[in-house]
Amino acid sequence: MFSPRVLKSASSFICRRFSTSQMCLQGKAPDMAEVRNRLREIVGASTNWKDHQQALAERTSLSQYLAQSQEELPAKTMKDSAIEAHLPLGTQPALRETYLNYHNSVRFGRILEDLDSLAVLICYSHTWNKELKRSPLSIVTALVDKIGHVTWVGKTSIEAKMHMSQYHDGAYTDVLDATFVMVARDPENKRAAFINPLKLESPEEEAIFQQGEINKKRRVELSTASLLKVAPTAEERTLIHNLFLNTLDTRTVSFRGRILPPNSVWMEDAKMKGLEICHPQERNIFNRIFGGFLMRKAYELGWANACAFAGCRPALVAVDDIVFRKPVEIGSMLLLSSQVCYTEGMHIQVRVHTEVLDPLTRQHSTTNVFHFTFRVEKDIPAVVPQSYGESMLYLDGKRHFDETMRSQVRNRLREIVGASTNWQDHQQVLVERASLSQYLARSQDELPAKKMKDSMIEAHLPLGSQPVLREKYLNSHNSVRFGRILEDLDCLGVLICYSHTWNEELQRSPLSIVTALVDKIDMRQNIIYPDCDIKFKGHVTWVGKTSIEATMHMSQYQDGAYADVLDATFVMVARDPENKRAAFVNPLKPEGPEEVAIFHQGEINKKRRVELSTASLLKVAPTAEERTLIHNLFLNTLDTRRVSFRSRILPPNSVWMEDAKLKGLEICHPEERNIFNRIFGGFLMRKAYELGRANACAFAGCRPTVVAVDDILFRKPVEIGSLLLLSSQVCYTEGMYVQVRVHTEVLDPLTREHNTTNVFHFTFRLEKDVPAVVPQSYGESMLYLDGKRHFDKTMRNQC
Repeated sequence: MFSPRVLKSASSFICRRFSTSQMCLQGKAPDMAEVRNRLREIVGASTNWKDHQQALAERTSLSQYLAQSQEELPAKTMKDSAIEAHLPLGTQPALRETYLNYHNSVRFGRILEDLDSLAVLICYSHTWNKELKRSPLSIVTALVDKIGHVTWVGKTSIEAKMHMSQYHDGAYTDVLDATFVMVARDPENKRAAFINPLKLESPEEEAIFQQGEINKKRRVELSTASLLKVAPTAEERTLIHNLFLNTLDTRTVSFRGRILPPNSVWMEDAKMKGLEICHPQERNIFNRIFGGFLMRKAYELGWANACAFAGCRPALVAVDDIVFRKPVEIGSMLLLSSQVCYTEGMHIQVRVHTEVLDPLTRQHSTTNVFHFTFRVEKDIPAVVPQSYGESMLYLDGKRHFDETMRSQVRNRLREIVGASTNWQDHQQVLVERASLSQYLARSQDELPAKKMKDSMIEAHLPLGSQPVLREKYLNSHNSVRFGRILEDLDCLGVLICYSHTWNEELQRSPLSIVTALVDKIDMRQNIIYPDCDIKFKGHVTWVGKTSIEATMHMSQYQDGAYADVLDATFVMVARDPENKRAAFVNPLKPEGPEEVAIFHQGEINKKRRVELSTASLLKVAPTAEERTLIHNLFLNTLDTRRVSFRSRILPPNSVWMEDAKLKGLEICHPEERNIFNRIFGGFLMRKAYELGRANACAFAGCRPTVVAVDDILFRKPVEIGSLLLLSSQVCYTEGMYVQVRVHTEVLDPLTREHNTTNVFHFTFRLEKDVPAVVPQSYGESMLYLDGKRHFDKTMRNQC
């Protein structure tokens, strides 16, 4: 339940589990980072993923300390589990950056993560055994009952209630109350384990415990009456039938002639989807994906869905009945599907369903279901079901909405105003940059020529010597996340260009240098080791009037020497301080025959890019050879038993292009901004690569290896707060290779307009031959040819 107050991004929070006397732990209250560290100590978890797997294996010996019955365990009081933790957003600007959203408010998804961590620690505090100094229990989140001390205990389950307040105007004021239900399991998390009973010490605590019993009974009743188990009530059946009658076309006597009523939206048109690859960075203390991470991702997708549906920014009213059905393993491909399932007045009820896709078997397994209630500042269209399944979703949404309203959780988080943050201060700095325009050159002749060595930069990524840093780069296959490498290459490319254009007298650059194109990234080896140091080295290799080509080389230290990993060529463009028009850059002066040859190759690269752009299928028709190829593909899909151009069948060992795509969504928070207050290009590349790789993995049924990144085009910048839609398509296959195209666009929720921002091309290799991908429409045929062109170019470069 939420209080009707503003959630300040620059004010400190306090999260409590509270008893009747509001008791907390002795001494200084920990911050949320210390809460997570304490959890690792309790279960003996390692900060390194590989070591952590060994630590979990060793936990099996703790089974001997489990109680055989609850009677063997000492009763605990509510104050035994009382914890107070602080989130110092007011005093730690660096921490604030992680929590800030683009409305200058706090990202509520981050708060969900912290609540989940705190709830687990509360339950460990209740079950703590001072003699062991380490818990044999595996305590995991089973349910978020509502967000509205250990307040109730069963034999193997615990209800934990938390309160959050924020310091503002000299005092702490209420923000929310939350109720989590946790379950205790054995050290291997295979069966239930008994926990300490709860000893009540006052009439007020007895009343709190009785409320816990009522909550349990309500949960059982709701589960028993689930629409997945029993039919709707008579009242609900009448409601659905009336909705159906309201959509019938009165001009026809038909149950199939349905029309959309005024100010309504079909449920089919009120959904969004997303995809996440679950890396070790997001693991919990039991080496599975952290429940708080799942809640954050589901909330942000649900919020984006409500925003796009209503055409304005929604405010959260309640989070209700989040069910954790099964754990999510490291390395899983998590598919998220958000559906606006009920609306009433200014309220929107959103259901987010998450499932794991097994790329080997193509099986989908549900892991979580989330329910969110949002409110907007205007009446919104009614959402209308068409199928029976949608009607059940509608009724389920209405039930959760009615439950929320009965619980009197109408109070909500509001728009943040006025607080100063790193992001807001940064905006002011960008405004001040306009004065630097006076230092721009009016022509390239005014600028001194630079040498290649002037921009030479060498940077190290110490994965071998810094295990904490390694965690960020580790993937589930104990290799390095290539998406992180793309981020680093983008940063280094920009720094190389600033080094080329640096003016020592100014000590500050008037140029805004941004990534225009990733010309190519060629892999020299397939494996990047997570525990060996990496070295990046690069410099400017070609310069135009306003553009710069930067070439970078990456190597990794192994067996006593650095071995080649990849070569990358980026093209950057220089803009004025306000990023409104092109700006001149220093010319490049090659020294020696080798540098002249490098510069000449830059000229060839530029000419090739111009030729490819001129021959684009978006501008000119396919060649005669390509037209023949497409026609033969078409003929190969015709049903020879019928004389018809419309009767098409799928050839053996083939997949329609329509069935070879994946989609994702990202809300672009300030945390991912670049130095010019827009979304960092490296972040876009990482997200596009991970979606493209997931698509190749699901298509082939095995793990792909990246061969090349080719022709990434940055068409327009992505603003902070954008809803970024990513669409991945397998567009060409040959032998053991898969060519994937990822298209990104920004959705404006107010106008419903879509604007393309980037197009990415990735070539992957598998360890087996893959099915052929077959286009059906003319548009898909053009995608197929475009993919083949990029693939052929990659193969020529590999020779």
